[in-house]
Amino acid sequence: HPERHGTGAEAEAPPGAPTGAVESFEPLRESCLADLWSAYGASWVEFNRCVLPSEFPAPRETGRLAGPVMDAYEHTRTAASLFDVSYKVGFRVTGADREFVADQFLTCNLRAMRIGDIQYACVLDSKGLILDDAVVFQAPDAVEILTSGCHSRQVAEYLGHYVVYVRRTGADVALEESDRTAVLALQGPRSCEALSEALARLGPQAADLQTLDAAPAQVARAALGDMPYMSCLRLRLRGGARAEVAEEGAGGEGGAEQVAWLLRVGGTGEDGFEILAP
Repeated sequence: HPERHGTGAEAEAPPGAPTGAVESFEPLRESCLADLWSAYGASWVEFNRCVLPSEFPAPRETGRLAGPVMDAYEHTRTAASLFDVSYKVGFRVTGADREFVADQFLTCNLRAMRIGDIQYACVLDSKGLILDDAVVFQAPDAVEILTSGCHSRQVAEYLGHYVVYVRRTGADVALEESDRTAVLALQGPRSCEALSEALARLGPQAADLQTLDAAPAQVARAALGDMPYMSCLRLRLRGGARAEVAEEGAGGEGGAEQVAWLLRVGGTGEDGFEILAP
């Protein structure tokens, strides 16, 4: 989608800065939901080397707010707004020694975390310098790391080399990039209400909530408001339940099951969730 690249506002170079193109070490990415946002007439901006939707045309229906930045800001502070934050990049550390190894480059206390707990952390190199910041949570079979994506290539290369190095000592550990590349943030004081309504529109056969335990327990949708801050649940979607299905308010039948992570976190200062989906 070349029309989506380079459409963001270009920052003016400071005095004395070199002119001309400067090659970035980070590859340019785009949201995996770009086709969906294009259908809604999105304009685009580049952030952390990822092309994302910035603004949308004013909606025709009353009661649905999108468009200018200040209107979106006010809506986030008074109701709830959905952001595509797929510039974030996830990594999974697996293997029997995953906590021991990940503890060497993360600043959170992994051994004090239960399954489903989330902590904010920094990703460090061998000299203790910060490579990126991240939210980290414990899954039954992995340490999940969601970084800000500002240096995704550098982080991937460093962690990959580090894991290869420690594997030579006999450690049972592996690193891979997460396959949950769609990251959505639902933020605002009414975000829990908005998410509950969206799940209700999908119907119980299309989506349900579970704990992250190896033997997951069902979580009632009515209990969504009691979900602790900095915790994670499993969101199971069946029958092709995606944004277009939710838009029509219909549940799907049949089809493959997909599993997303539902995190009660956010960077706006308001209540909210982040959803990590394949």
